[in-house]
Amino acid sequence: MNYLIPEWEKQEFIQLVFPHKNTDWNCCLEEAINTFSKIAYAIAQYQKVLICYEDINTIKHLKHKNFIFKKVKNNDTWARDFGAISVKIENETKLLDFKFNGWGLKYPSNYDNLISREIFNIYKSYNFVLEGGSIDTNGEVLLTTSKCLLEENRNYPMTKEEIEEFLKKIKEDSFFYFHNDTSFKDILDLADEIEKMGYKVYHREVKYSLEPNGYMYEIHIL
Repeated sequence: MNYLIPEWEKQEFIQLVFPHKNTDWNCCLEEAINTFSKIAYAIAQYQKVLICYEDINTIKHLKHKNFIFKKVKNNDTWARDFGAISVKIENETKLLDFKFNGWGLKYPSNYDNLISREIFNIYKSYNFVLEGGSIDTNGEVLLTTSKCLLEENRNYPMTKEEIEEFLKKIKEDSFFYFHNDTSFKDILDLADEIEKMGYKVYHREVKYSLEPNGYMYEIHIL
C-alpha cells in the first residue's frame, strides 16, 4: 500500500534547523537558541533529533545520545515547510523533495530549498512548489488549499493540459478537499471535467465548525 505518511505515525527522527545571526531570529538570537535547545532536549527524551546548523557556536552546547548533527547553509529555520515529505511505497519509507520558494517569493530561500537534497537520499524531486505546512493527511485523505498551491508566485497559472495530466493520475474512491476560498463554480467545473473522463463524482459542502466560514468542499470520485 502506497500512502502519504501522517505526522502521528512512528517516526525515525524529527528535524530541527537552528537559527543563526543571518536568520530572522537575529534580533533575539540568544533567546531563540535557548528555546530551540529546550525543544531538542524535550524531543530527545523519546526519539532521535536531526539538528541542522550553519554556525557551530549555536549548537556546541548540545549533548545527547539522540542528537544527530548535520552542517548546512540555511536562510531560516522552518523545516516544516522546506523539509522532505515522507511517503510509504511498497512498505518502505521514501522521501520526496518539492520546491520551496520562501512562501511565494516573500523571503530568501535559496539555501533552504537545497537542504533536503544535500542531507537525505531523496527518492524523487519535483519542480513544484509545495510547503509541508500547506498540507495535512491522515494517510488516506490529503487536505490542502487552492489559495496556497495556486497562488501567483507558487504554481499559478496551471495550464489546462497540466490539469488534465494531473486528473489522469487520480484513482477511483479518491477524496479531494478544497478550502472555502474556492468558488462553488470552480468545484462544479472540476466535477464536470472528472465526469467527462468517465468517472462518477459526488460533491458536497462539509462543515467542520459552527463558524460561518467553517466549511470546505469535498469531491468524492466513485
